[in-house]
Amino acid sequence: MINKYKQLVEGALLDYMGGLRAAQHTILEDAMKYAVLSGGKRLRPSLLLMSYGMYANEVKSALPYAIGIELIHTYSLVHDDLPAMDNDDYRRGLQTVHKKFDEATAILAGDALLTQAFQCMLEDAAKAEGVRDLQSKIEAMKVISLRAGLQGMITGQMIDMEQARLTLEDLEFMYSRKTSDLFAAALQGGAILGGASGDELNLIGRFADTLGMAFQIRDDLQDYHRDSVMGKQTIAVEVGRDEAEILMREMWQRGMDILETLQGDYGLKTQQLREVLDFIVGENISPK
Repeated sequence: MINKYKQLVEGALLDYMGGLRAAQHTILEDAMKYAVLSGGKRLRPSLLLMSYGMYANEVKSALPYAIGIELIHTYSLVHDDLPAMDNDDYRRGLQTVHKKFDEATAILAGDALLTQAFQCMLEDAAKAEGVRDLQSKIEAMKVISLRAGLQGMITGQMIDMEQARLTLEDLEFMYSRKTSDLFAAALQGGAILGGASGDELNLIGRFADTLGMAFQIRDDLQDYHRDSVMGKQTIAVEVGRDEAEILMREMWQRGMDILETLQGDYGLKTQQLREVLDFIVGENISPK
């Protein structure tokens, strides 16, 4: 199921990036395409399509917003990898953008991808059929910009860069901003496009929080030995492997409870999101 959405997103990204043309061809164009088309799980755009699919029989009409989410995610990775931030030489087995090209090109490529994300979504909004359709598209872009910006992901990245010792509460807050908020941008954005009510959006936002926390703790557990040796602050390092697994199980159960409410009380089709939560947490961790 996840691969089905990934293939749909990959095809849309290939078409979109293939049609990009700068005012004058420069290496910047190549760097943007390299960053976007160098692989990845495409989880966030897939989540947007799944969320939209709870309300609609087809999902292709939401692809411009799925593309927008992925361009935002990619720009954040390009900037995260820069020497001034995480200083990484490789991502997904390939050279990072600043290593493949140069640092200035990587900065500008990230800037351009972020701008292009909203251009892609706005071009679709300009084709809206009626006031209600236009309003839902504007509201989707609003929540995406909120979750990806100063109130969301950017603040999480800033906290991650600070040298001060973080408490467990600080780490949880950082995870909710840096990871969960872009999940919420995708899930709430897709639901808004589908016509979700306020109560449904609130529950979907809470689900995104639990999904993002489970996702980040799983990453912590995978890197537990390396992070422990390096002294990196993560929730898993702070509480220990066993307690981190217990916390991840709690996130799994909380997420499943929210999906049960969305299905039972609001009649939404939540099976695909259940599968994603199971996939992220993993069969060896999920309670039976």
